[in-house]
Amino acid sequence: MNIKKLTVGTLTAILTGTTAFAGAFAAEGLSNYVQSGSNGVLASPVIVIGSNAGSATEYPKDVAAAGDIAAHVAGYATTVVDIPGTSLTTATGGISLATSSSELYLNDKLNKAKNVLSGNDLPELLGSDSFTDDTGKEYSYSQYIEIGDAVIQFSKADNEGDPVVHIDTSSTTYTARIVFNKPIDFTDENIRGQNIEFFGNEYMIGFESDNTEIKLFGTGNEQVVSVGGSVTASVGGIEHFIEVSSIADSETAVIIVDGKLKEVVEGRSYTFSGDDGVVDVFVKGVYFSASESGISQVELVIGSNELSISNGNRAKIGDDSIDGTQVTFFGNGSVSKIDISVEGSSDKESIVVGESLIDPVFKSFEVAFLEYIISDVNSITIDSSGRTAILSITDYRGFEKTFDIAYFDGSTLRFGDQNGVLVSGLNANVSERDYIILGPETHSEFTHMFKLTNIDIADNEFTLQDVVSGISEIYQNGTFYVDGHQYNAAINNTIVRFSGYNDTAMLKLQNGEFIGFDSAANQVVMTHEDDIEFRVDVMNTTSDITLKPNTTIGFVQLESNSDKQQLLSAYGTLFTYNTNDEGMIVVFYPEEQTVATVLVGANPEIVLNGTDEQTIETTYHITQPIVKLDNELIGSAATYDMILIGGPCANTLVATLLAGDGITCNNWPYTTGLIKEVENAFGTGQKALIIAGTTADNTRQLAAQVMQGTMSYEA
Repeated sequence: MNIKKLTVGTLTAILTGTTAFAGAFAAEGLSNYVQSGSNGVLASPVIVIGSNAGSATEYPKDVAAAGDIAAHVAGYATTVVDIPGTSLTTATGGISLATSSSELYLNDKLNKAKNVLSGNDLPELLGSDSFTDDTGKEYSYSQYIEIGDAVIQFSKADNEGDPVVHIDTSSTTYTARIVFNKPIDFTDENIRGQNIEFFGNEYMIGFESDNTEIKLFGTGNEQVVSVGGSVTASVGGIEHFIEVSSIADSETAVIIVDGKLKEVVEGRSYTFSGDDGVVDVFVKGVYFSASESGISQVELVIGSNELSISNGNRAKIGDDSIDGTQVTFFGNGSVSKIDISVEGSSDKESIVVGESLIDPVFKSFEVAFLEYIISDVNSITIDSSGRTAILSITDYRGFEKTFDIAYFDGSTLRFGDQNGVLVSGLNANVSERDYIILGPETHSEFTHMFKLTNIDIADNEFTLQDVVSGISEIYQNGTFYVDGHQYNAAINNTIVRFSGYNDTAMLKLQNGEFIGFDSAANQVVMTHEDDIEFRVDVMNTTSDITLKPNTTIGFVQLESNSDKQQLLSAYGTLFTYNTNDEGMIVVFYPEEQTVATVLVGANPEIVLNGTDEQTIETTYHITQPIVKLDNELIGSAATYDMILIGGPCANTLVATLLAGDGITCNNWPYTTGLIKEVENAFGTGQKALIIAGTTADNTRQLAAQVMQGTMSYEA
């Protein structure tokens, strides 16, 4: 199979194994402490707890606070990568297989929009032509390319490597078709020896042709050589030396090519293999003169490239059959139509983006898979950290947010976070710190996920905070409006009963996709009006949350990373499932459905006029510990920022930093505790953030405040 690598072929990096998404967060404070590393190592910060944090009941609370901070910090472990944006290109040198009303997408057949190409599409290659026999009779014919049902798909090309977008050529890719205006008898001596042009190439019809096999000889370097004479002919940059030794009659001669002697017959082709390589020589004519004054000559075509097309068989060049071809003649005792179908060869059954299949028979045109460009992508990431499932999104308003969506308390798995539940169903009773999704219908840009942050019975009002934007609003009891849509609320002591909303409402995201939560099935649901619905199972082991696609049908295992599987939808949405640890799901939704650019022609190519590149952040699993004990570190040797958990009684590094302020274990002036940033901690030039509660419970509370963005506090 003749595969050519193209100069321009664009495929967004996410289809070749790169896992990327844009991370964003409500609180920016801790992001200043994070320095991403590589290979699962976080360069900064290190989270430090005391090695002697008190009683058996108090110490686990410091550990839990460190775990909360570590989970929050993990979301900032990102690095910036370049993602190709919209390419400013022009397709030339061929005809597109798509139309303005029918683009080619993943899983489409190549003949979806165009079935047959004619001279109107490729005038220099196809269309009508004619030849004349020895009697002056003219024969007309037309040439076409019928597009086959090869499919654009996402899988392992030729069953190896990572999955990529490619054209699967294991079925018919196209058929080169020649239709004669009237049947031709190729046994007719008046037709043999005539010149004819097929698909841009000139041939001479061989004298051994008949109605089951036609031999065609290319117009190479034509030479007329007399008996006893010689000539040098160049073929493909190689010089060949030809001599005519003798001519016996009007059909037979003896010639020498590159030192190899053969008896030859008019109308036949011969292959000579000498010191200067292999060359085909076609004997176009033998001109014998019996008189002494006459000149006997042989007309030869050097480099004739014999092409044989035989009904029911593969096409042949010289003695070599062409893998992936099939020839069919039509006619009764003559030939009225010739079909030469082409598919992938036994060792190459794909055309990946940036490659083309050169026609193996006529070599004058190719099928080129030029581009599969994904427009601006929006990512959704669902990750897990211990007992928490974490979601990273960008909504349709442009707000970016990473937040907890599920929590496992050791016995019960629920949507929400450690402090509140995402309440589902109609007429929901919502307590402070609980969550609710309010929207007028399933798919609406007016849907919001709210946290009930306050119930004020005295003023008969309540406060809702938009989880994604962070904006809080106070509403009165009774009828209230969000984005012009009416809802109802009834305050009853410590709960608010909501009604008037659609209990299947989903959040609208940046590129028109939606995300929701099926509490009954413990599933995160993603959908798009033009794409498949995708569900992620949120499960728990005895101690942790795990994630898994609800179905892995269509997912393809990466060969380069045994922990990753990928699925690409017809819309162009890429789903990556990382089975490592508790699993991570990264989903890329394109702004528009991804289009494949496939051209057929003599020299199809994409002329690049510029690109509109973008950068996004990519996250990775942290595989090396980031929590240390104070006796494992020497503060003055630190090359990283630190987050110190616990007060001077529990944490010796905290005791060292606060001693200069006169704050010690025995001289602790705070009722609740302290959140304090220390610049140039231990004289290292690094920062340290102290989170120290008066009690272990206070320390956990202060850690939660830091996660919300509080970087300075004392009380």
